[in-house]
Amino acid sequence: MKLKTINIDQITADFPEITNPRMIENKRYSKDGLFSQQIFGPIKSYHCMCSKNSYKGPRFQSKKCPVCNVDIISSEVRKKRFAKVNLPFNVLNPLFFYMYCQNRTTVKKIINEILYYSHVYYYDDEGELHKLPFEDEALQNIDDEKKLMGLSGVIKYIQNDLGQFDEDDDEVQIKDYIKYLKNNIEGLTMKTVLVIPPDFRPCGQNSSKNYVADDVNDIYNRIIKISNELKNIPYELSENEEIYKTNFRYLQKLVFELTDFVFDRMSKKTGLIRSNILGKRVDFSGRAVISPDPTLLIDECYLPYWMVLEIFKPHLISHFINRRICKRYNQAIKIIEEHIQNNDPTYFDIVQEFCADKICVLNRQPTLHRMGILAFKIKLHLENTVKIHPMLCSPYNADFDGDQMAVYIPITDESIQNVKDTLMIDKNIISPTDLQTMARPNQDIILGIYTATNATQEEIDNGEYILNDTIRMTKGLYEFNSILPDDYEIILYPVDGKKLVSIMNDVSFRYSSSKTLEIFDKIKDLGFKYATQEGYTLSLKQLYKPDLLELLNNLTGNKKDDRNYLDNDPIIKERLKECDFSIFIESGARGSWDQARQLVLTRGYIAGSDNKIRDNMIKSSLVSGHNPREFFESCFGSRKGLLDTATSTGDSGYLTRQLIYSTGTIEMDHDVEDCGTEDGLEILVTEEMVKSLLGRYYIKKDGTIKLIKVSNSSSLVGKKIKLRSPIYCKNKKVCKKCYGNLHKILHSNQIGIIATQTVGERSTQLVLRTFHTSGAAKASENDSDENEDIVHGMNIVKKIFHKPSDILKEGVTPEKLVNVLFEIFGKFGGIHLVHFEVIVSAMMWLGEHRWRLHEQRNEFYPEYISILQVPAKTSWLMACAFSNLRQKLISGLVKEDIDKESSITSLFRL
Repeated sequence: MKLKTINIDQITADFPEITNPRMIENKRYSKDGLFSQQIFGPIKSYHCMCSKNSYKGPRFQSKKCPVCNVDIISSEVRKKRFAKVNLPFNVLNPLFFYMYCQNRTTVKKIINEILYYSHVYYYDDEGELHKLPFEDEALQNIDDEKKLMGLSGVIKYIQNDLGQFDEDDDEVQIKDYIKYLKNNIEGLTMKTVLVIPPDFRPCGQNSSKNYVADDVNDIYNRIIKISNELKNIPYELSENEEIYKTNFRYLQKLVFELTDFVFDRMSKKTGLIRSNILGKRVDFSGRAVISPDPTLLIDECYLPYWMVLEIFKPHLISHFINRRICKRYNQAIKIIEEHIQNNDPTYFDIVQEFCADKICVLNRQPTLHRMGILAFKIKLHLENTVKIHPMLCSPYNADFDGDQMAVYIPITDESIQNVKDTLMIDKNIISPTDLQTMARPNQDIILGIYTATNATQEEIDNGEYILNDTIRMTKGLYEFNSILPDDYEIILYPVDGKKLVSIMNDVSFRYSSSKTLEIFDKIKDLGFKYATQEGYTLSLKQLYKPDLLELLNNLTGNKKDDRNYLDNDPIIKERLKECDFSIFIESGARGSWDQARQLVLTRGYIAGSDNKIRDNMIKSSLVSGHNPREFFESCFGSRKGLLDTATSTGDSGYLTRQLIYSTGTIEMDHDVEDCGTEDGLEILVTEEMVKSLLGRYYIKKDGTIKLIKVSNSSSLVGKKIKLRSPIYCKNKKVCKKCYGNLHKILHSNQIGIIATQTVGERSTQLVLRTFHTSGAAKASENDSDENEDIVHGMNIVKKIFHKPSDILKEGVTPEKLVNVLFEIFGKFGGIHLVHFEVIVSAMMWLGEHRWRLHEQRNEFYPEYISILQVPAKTSWLMACAFSNLRQKLISGLVKEDIDKESSITSLFRL
């Protein structure tokens, strides 16, 4: 979509004219009014206004009623048809004014004063501009041709200013706008006003049967009235007459007011652009509190019987009639509604049979990434919650403290098939974020599996169970190995949370999706079985450990030494492992050693709301309780957690939105195998990074490319490789070799959106979780007083995305940007490196071109622009949806007119 002109008269030349200021006449919309059905189309689809003839229904589509002259067409046209109001004289075009005054406050002030006569400007004999108050007697001695008054004065001033403009002056920052205006000078004034479609300025009856219309209609109404009055004046309007001056000012203000109103209506979160981009409530949906159910299979969910009756009501009606429960449509509706109202489960079995092949989509807000909306087979129960599989807490980031989920039902065959192909669990086993399994075990499952497999070597050697006729082991190990595939290596060690996730990842890569899901369910069952049999519990009495307090005698009072002692001393860790709760932490089921230390030993040092570590240590533990001073000191930490949640969550969410608009146009081409580029991202492969490179291609010294796999990845650690990357891809849509094999688990080509979801979801959740640490400070690697948590990292991330040169003062390169982003997020869980590369590639530009797509890219350094500027580079419409609609609309007009190569000259050649 392109914007081409600001000439309003040219745009509206063929539009119908509105001449009647009255919107309603005889309880109908006026024929030539602002809501005319003759001009804008019918209110009711395929029905004319008079209803006195046979022109009704779709069969008469595209015909016109011979009586009332209304098109027989869909009422949707009332969102698309424009009209115009003819003005009695020319006024200044607001679009031209906004563009001309872009970043020029002095010029804006001069034009306003000329238009509305608070001062009179004039040119002296040398052509210099001066101003005098309107009442000044000196004005009488100035030639009228040199005075700048009213619209003619504005035209003279602008034409004179444009004539003095030097196109070769590189210091003029607004030269693109000036060039455009010189080429479109006919758009300086306008004699028509564009009338937007009626559905965007609605009018209707309220409960009192009075007509209520949108405020913008009042502005249109006043413009029409004054235009009609001035058209009927029996003499010629002249600038010398007071009647013209008075009415011109009034009409000019109305035109500006109308334009500002339309801009305001289109912009902001509730504006026409953004409100139509965002999702809406839909039919065939419900909402309920969620709870876990260990008996479910991973691809199933329980829905309340009463909810299913309501959501599937139209479908159940025919099912009830076919089963001869009732004979008529109305009777079926009555039965269903009575059963919902009375909580009557009479037809539970029949409805369960009906749902046997049905699927639903479950969504938990906030939907921060693709795994926040997944599809399941429907099972019924007579409770009031939606029940989900315990292993699906991680993708949804759900707990069960009152969380709710939305339920959606796909209706058409096409949507059902699409949901099965893209949203079912078997199509989403592996997460594109880090190539790990999307289903994660937690708490009871991890604790149960650890209990089953936790055995000493002596216990294993003396075990009563024998696997494969040769290997002796304990009962728990035997049962765990029995649920794994026959060809999977035998596990003879304690399986904690990390090892269990590693095994599940391995299984998901090596076996089919159906086999993988079957094994996951068996792991779930075994974990709950052992956790239940052991009956783990913890009393407050078990947490009192007075003998631990002797360890506090080693504190010196030096903040640096004490923080290091509390976090890293091996004796403290050893003594904490002797506590009764240690199995929860050792297994990875719940908690950390840092939390344990705060619980039974000492709170330690606290980070305040400014993220600086406070000087006063809290010596007491949470179990022993704080004295008044310690309690007051601990409040700083609690406040930090609350502040981070309240402020940084919004920052992270907004950063995600900025990234979405910046990367939304970056796609992958499934039909292009290799773009053939010889350039690559030079990366030093570290131990932490190697997992984030799986499935990628790198360029060997002989020019051939090689795939990074689990089998060869360890050999790359410590080496510098040249990675094929989206940053250097020459194809318009990124090719497979530059993106890597990650595309095989994506269900779309929108790799930019996937990259944003990956980074945005991780940062938002980590910011939220700082609330749970209550501000407890961790030992710093560089002995800084700054507490290094994700909120601290987010501040760096924001600077990188907005002005990377402030962070990388020695020179910005793609390699440095990618490395910094990986280091920040790598501390809090793996993210595949390609997602950072996609985002960095979105920031690299050469004039109006993406750097990677420019034919001469190797001759120029890329310009690293803020992600706030990227949407305007890619699409004026996307820029309007993001922010500052007026400026972006003007930029969209200019962008199509200027030479896109012109700004490249300002860059440094290599």
